[in-house]
Parts: sequence; structure tokens; C-alpha cells
Amino acid sequence: MSFFAGVRLSSVFVFVLLASTSVTLIKVALQKGTEDVAVSRDAIESGDSAECHGYAIWKQCLPRFLIIGAGKCGTSSLLYYLADHPDVRLPSKKQVAFFDHQYRRGMSWYLQHFPKDLETNQVTGESTPGYMVYSRVAGRIAQEMPHVRLVAVLRDPVERAWSAYHYHYLSQARAAQLGEALISFDEFVAMEMAHLRHCVDLDQTYQEHGRGTDLHEECYRGPLEEQLGQVVQGRLASGDGCGPQCQVALSPPRSNMLCARSLMGRGLYGHFMRRYYEEFPASHIKVVCTEALRPGPSGVATAARTMAEIASFLGLQQHDFTSAVSKGRYNVGGQHSSVYEEIKPWSAQSPTPDYLVEMSKETLSRLRQWFKPHNDALFGMMGHKCNWGY
Repeated sequence: MSFFAGVRLSSVFVFVLLASTSVTLIKVALQKGTEDVAVSRDAIESGDSAECHGYAIWKQCLPRFLIIGAGKCGTSSLLYYLADHPDVRLPSKKQVAFFDHQYRRGMSWYLQHFPKDLETNQVTGESTPGYMVYSRVAGRIAQEMPHVRLVAVLRDPVERAWSAYHYHYLSQARAAQLGEALISFDEFVAMEMAHLRHCVDLDQTYQEHGRGTDLHEECYRGPLEEQLGQVVQGRLASGDGCGPQCQVALSPPRSNMLCARSLMGRGLYGHFMRRYYEEFPASHIKVVCTEALRPGPSGVATAARTMAEIASFLGLQQHDFTSAVSKGRYNVGGQHSSVYEEIKPWSAQSPTPDYLVEMSKETLSRLRQWFKPHNDALFGMMGHKCNWGY
């Protein structure tokens, strides 16, 4: 054998040896990552703050908390108030929307949105309002993160309905200069009540269909498009049928349909929260009334105290949130704002909610009566009541 041939054989041997060693190291690393996942879940269960797991470049951190909703109730404010705590680190985006819309991407995709390392006592978490309303979300969260802490912030459902009307429909309709083609809040309420009439007794619906009951599938039966058309045509149609203004009022249909399906239905918090109380122990759930995050007779002291209670619930050290809550409300205009971090100072907001001034007394009374049994069921789960006009 020549000298060069011997060198070539030696090189091949070294290459194979290195490749074999690399494979072994990768297997060890993967095993280590798997072990760390198990260790991390055990640590979370025991209350340990070591929530990061994995190995080398694929190291990720599990969220300690999820703000699960509800939409138009102050989830942005709650998240950014929490971020004032030095031990809270936020994900790369406010609404990851994994457990409702992106679940097929898998946990590895989800965890990429969170920090890859946390110092002692630090925690991370996210806020996605859609987690409240979709039937499969609670079970998915329980399966993937059984020890996570859940925070729900809930607003007077009548006030939330009024806010949703302005957000989903009115702001866009006015921008389109619809004029008399505008569909009023009262008309949307009448439409949605008609569709929910057969589903008012949600306890019965829940017993018939179980924890997987989806409000939109079980309660919104019938052609909403036809009913919306009847409302609009009855008010705007001429002798020749649905004229230009009538056509404009019926478009864009997505905005109208979303509004018709969300004013009241998404305020049935008891229906949604029941799933979470079935999947998680009550000690892992904290429900906050939106009014507890607003200034009161004593200024922002109540809001700061509420945030301190939430921090304690998440296992965080004591912190004074007075400065954070004094800034005002975040993301007041919803996703139509340029950024979630946009703040509206408390001084620029009326102490009396708009709906109490602008909504007709008849509609207000009707909605109060309609929501009362659902609110009472919710309060029974929560163990305390919210100040929602009763």
C-alpha cells in the first residue's frame, strides 16, 4: 500500500469516527432535552421557577401564565401592566393565537415566541382573547401545559357589546359614509336575540352536547344573512327592491356577520369559563372584573392593588404597579389602532361609560335582564361578583 493510499484510509476512518461521535452527541442532547422537559413540568408543578428546558440551540421556556380573554375587556392593559414587573418577560408578539388558530404548527413553533432563557424568579406568558371563546382551546392548553396559570379579565357584557358594535361595525361603516344605511345597535341586538332565543338555556345545551359545545355551532342556527337582509330591506328597500344604499348596508358581509354573531354571544362568559373550570383546578384560574383595573374614588389605588393580587397569583415578588396603571388604558381602539401599546390617558376618558349615555334605556334594560342569569352562573364559578349594574 502506498503512503498516499494509507493517508486516504486514515482520513476515511477519522471522518467515520467523527460522524459516529456526532450522532452519539446528538442522541445524548435529544435525550437531555427530553429529560429537561420532564424536569421542567415537575418543577412547575412544585412551584419552582425553572421553566426553561431543552438543550443548546433548541432551548425554550414554557409560559407561566396565559391571559385567555375576553376580547374588548382590557386584555392589552392587563398584559402591559404586568410587564411593568421586573420579573415578567413578554413574548415576541402579544397575541400568539396558538391554541385557537395555530395549533397545527405544534408546540415547538409556539415556544419560539418566548424567551430562550429566564433568570431566577422570572416568568413569561401571553395574551390571546380568542382562547376564551373556542370550544377546543381549554382542553388543548390542559394537555400541553397542565400547570399554567390562567387569567381572565371580564367586562360588563352590556358594555362589551356596545364596544364590539363600535369596533366591528360602526367605525368602519362611518368611514364608508353609509349615512342612513347604518345598521343600529338596537337592530343588531334584536337580530342576535332572535338567533339565541332557542339557546338561552345554555345549561341544557351544555348537558346535551358536553364540554365540547361550541356556541357558534350550537346556538347560531339559521341564515343570519337572510335576517340581516330582512332588517335592511325593510328599512331601506324601495319599490324596486334593495337599492344602492340597501346593498351597501349589506356589505361587507363579514363585518356585519361578525358583529351579529358577537355582540351578545361573546359576553356569555359563564358558558366559556365552564370549560376551564372543568379542565383546571380553581386554584389555577383568576377572574378579574374590568372595573377593578380602572380608577375609582381613591384614584388608581384599587387598580394597583388588583395588579398586585394578580402578580401574587402568578408567584411573582411584591411590586408597586401604581405607576403602570396611572398611565391609562392600552389599545383602546382594538386592533384598528396602529400598535397595541397605544395608551389613552385616564384624563382623556369620560368617568361615565358611553353606553350609559348613548344606549336607549329600553335596550339597556332588556340586555341587563337577558344577561343576568348567565352572569349569576359565572359569579358562582368565580366565587365573587362583578359590579355590572345589579
